[in-house]
Amino acid sequence: MVFYLVCFSIGAFIFYKNSVGILNKQMDGALAQRHDSLERKFAADGIEGVIKGISAIESENPLVFGVGYQVSDASGSVIAGKVTEPVPAEGIYDARASELGFGDSDTGFRVYTDGPEDYSFTVALNASFRDDLLKGYLSSIALTFFATAVVALLGAMFLSHKHNHRYSQLANFMEGVGNGDLNQRLPISSRDDDVDRLSRDINNAVALLKRQIAGMSQVSSNIAHDLKTPLNRLSIKIEEALFNTTEDQPVHEMLITASDNATEINDTFEKLLYIAQLDAGARKSRFVFTDLRPTLSKVVEVFSAVAADKGQTLKLTASDNLRLLGDDDLLLQLVVNLTENSISHNGSGIEIEIAAGVEQGQPWVTVSDNGNGIPKAERELLFDPLYRVEKSRTTKGSGLGLSLVRAIVELHGATIELSDNSPGLRTMIRFPA
Repeated sequence: MVFYLVCFSIGAFIFYKNSVGILNKQMDGALAQRHDSLERKFAADGIEGVIKGISAIESENPLVFGVGYQVSDASGSVIAGKVTEPVPAEGIYDARASELGFGDSDTGFRVYTDGPEDYSFTVALNASFRDDLLKGYLSSIALTFFATAVVALLGAMFLSHKHNHRYSQLANFMEGVGNGDLNQRLPISSRDDDVDRLSRDINNAVALLKRQIAGMSQVSSNIAHDLKTPLNRLSIKIEEALFNTTEDQPVHEMLITASDNATEINDTFEKLLYIAQLDAGARKSRFVFTDLRPTLSKVVEVFSAVAADKGQTLKLTASDNLRLLGDDDLLLQLVVNLTENSISHNGSGIEIEIAAGVEQGQPWVTVSDNGNGIPKAERELLFDPLYRVEKSRTTKGSGLGLSLVRAIVELHGATIELSDNSPGLRTMIRFPA
């Protein structure tokens, strides 16, 4: 809109300057004709003839309405004419009535001064018509500029609203895709404009992404199911072999180790399948409005003894009425995993606190400790399946605890953030209002 108005202003300025030039040219032609007639009169009748002629003209033509004259000698003294003030210079120029000695009027005049031999002839032509016409031009330009600005602004607002609606659809769509909803599609209008073409490309990309994710999930699920059955059979065979051996036999300890390993592998596959089900939106139909406070109290009640065995303390700081929409069992699993993580990865003398409250309508839960903490560069990686900070992978565990936490958090539409507790680690979860 600004660019259009600037272009309009440039065009209006050129039009105005051209109009001034045309009007001045017309007036200058009339002045030149009158001045030539004075010179011809001077050539024929001398200075007396000129004075007599301008006196006759001015008596019939008042200066304010038409034309005025001045005759001056070589010294600049005014000899005749109603233009009583000495003129500043020879040539053609603009002046006001007050500058020409015609009262205090601000009326504009176009003046032409020149002369033969020892005299100077001045002709002043009333320029009111020109000035009024130019004022009318300026008023028209200003009015047109204002009207154009209003129309351009309304048009810009209309187009902006129209396009912003489409871009809002696009932004909401991408937000939904980011939250895992791959079933929605952008509308395509019959205009087939740039936004429609972009929407069509995005729809195709999301459809392809959905097929690829579905294929990957299916492959992962098939692998997990196909391996789960032989692993279960292997566990049963190991248990049968272990049952038929005695503790004094060398193979007994080996069978115990094999049984533990088989159980750990089975648990890993169970968790992978469980996380895949949560990522697919399973169990969301079981959501109900629930109070989180009893769930937190249950976790503290159960794990206080576990923490005490390691020389740690576990406490709860939570407000009442922590209502949210969710699955009680999953919320319990969420807090349990975070609590177990703090207990198992810290030594004695550590304080662990589970806190909860409501801020601006949003329930929140934190699990924090003053233990070893986690390097900032590795905090986000903790949520990746099978990732461990301990790279040797000699300790027990599958590295799926926090992956399961993130799956539960995302299923509830919540957010999770790991931060420094100075010292230790602080995990903050915010649920939707």
